[in-house]
Amino acid sequence: MRDAYDFCRKQVQGISEDGLNELADKVGDNLRVVETIADDTRIAYMIFQSQNERGTEVTPEILAKARIFGEAEQLAESQKQQVIGRWNSIYNQLERELDGPRFRSDLRIRRPLAQILANSEYETPVQIDKGELYRNFDKILRKHSDILEFVQWFQNQVDRYLELSSNKYEINSRDIQTDAIRHLQYLNSVSTHSEALSLAIYNRVDDDDRLKEYFRLASVLALRMELAGYASAPKRDAIYNTARSVRRADNINQIRDELKAAIKNDSPTDPEIVEHVKANDMNIRGSWNFRTLLKLVSIEESRRRDYSRLSLENLDIEHIAPRNTFGDSEYSAWRRTLDEEEYDDRKDKIGNLTLLLPGDHSSLDETSFSDKKNIYTNSDIRIAAEIAEYGDWGDDEIEERTERLANELTERWSV
Repeated sequence: MRDAYDFCRKQVQGISEDGLNELADKVGDNLRVVETIADDTRIAYMIFQSQNERGTEVTPEILAKARIFGEAEQLAESQKQQVIGRWNSIYNQLERELDGPRFRSDLRIRRPLAQILANSEYETPVQIDKGELYRNFDKILRKHSDILEFVQWFQNQVDRYLELSSNKYEINSRDIQTDAIRHLQYLNSVSTHSEALSLAIYNRVDDDDRLKEYFRLASVLALRMELAGYASAPKRDAIYNTARSVRRADNINQIRDELKAAIKNDSPTDPEIVEHVKANDMNIRGSWNFRTLLKLVSIEESRRRDYSRLSLENLDIEHIAPRNTFGDSEYSAWRRTLDEEEYDDRKDKIGNLTLLLPGDHSSLDETSFSDKKNIYTNSDIRIAAEIAEYGDWGDDEIEERTERLANELTERWSV
C-alpha cells in the first residue's frame, strides 16, 4: 500500500489542473468497487482466495493469517487480542528461528505450516503443496471446536517443530536426549523436508528410548539416500511417504516396522552407496558443507563411545594433501607421491579428508606429510590419529582410504 501511494503521488506531482481533472474522470469512469457480503467468515475467505487467484498472488500463509484475524473478529475483545497476539508471535518465532541454508526466507512460515497441517490427526495429502495449503488449513481449522483451541494446538506444534529443526545441524531442544539429538542432526543434514518425518515420530512417541531408536532409523533412511547421491525429489518423497506410514501405524511398536520397510524399499543397496562415495567428491565449500562434516563425524563416532562430547562447532574439515598442492611452490614436497592429473580427481574424495580440532588445524605445518603427522599423532580426533600410521601419503593411499571409508560409511548407515 505504501508503494502504491508513493507511485500515485509521483504521478500527480507537477500535473496541471486540466491534467488532474482528466485523471479524475478516468478513475471515475473505469474504477468499479464491488461489495460481496458473506455471513460466514469462512466463506468470505474462500471467495477472497478465488478472486485473488485471478490477479497478483497472495501467499497461503498470508491468507491463513487473514483467516485467523477474521475469525478473531467474532470474539470478545480480550480473546480477540489473545488470538491475534499469539498468531503474530507464531509467525515472528518462525521467521526469527528458521534461517540459513535449510530455510529460504519465503519458506520459513509456509513449510512449517504445511508440515504441521500434514501431521494433524485429520486426513490430509501426503505432502501439502503451495496450491493446496490454504484449503487444508481451512479444513483443519473447521475441525476444531473454536479458534482459540486451534491456535493453541498450532502453537504447541510450532514449539515441537522448533525443537526438531535446525538451520544447519544445530538442535536446541532441552527435552530430547543428546544421542537422539545427534540422529536428528544427521536427518536434518540430508533434506530440508526432514521435519515432516521427525514431527510425525515425535507426535506419536513419548518414550525416550523408542524416540532415540526411531530417530536413528529415520536418519539411516535419509543418510543412505544422501550417500548414494539421490536427488532432492526422491529423498523428499521418501520422507513424506514414511511420515504418512508413521502417522497411520496402529501402535508405536509398528512404527519400527514402517521405518525399516522404508529403508528396505526406498533406500539404495550397499554396493550403490560404496560406489557413489568412491566415485564422487565431498561437498567442501558453500553453505551445505556441514553434510560432509557430519559424514566424517559419523565415522569418528563409530570409533568412540563418548560421541556426545564431540561439539560439531569445534570441528574443522581438513585436507590431508592440500587442495592447492600443484598451485603453490610451498607444497613441492607433496608432489613426490602425487600425480597432478590423478590428484585433481582425488583431492576432495573422502579418503583425503579428516576432522581436526580448530587449535590443531591452525597450528598445522602444511608443507609436507611428515610435518602434518606430528599434529595428527597427538590429535584427540581418532580418524586423524590413524592417518599418522601411514608412512607416506600419495595417490595409492588416498584411493585405499577412500574405499575403506566408503565401506565404513555404508556399514555405519545400515540396520
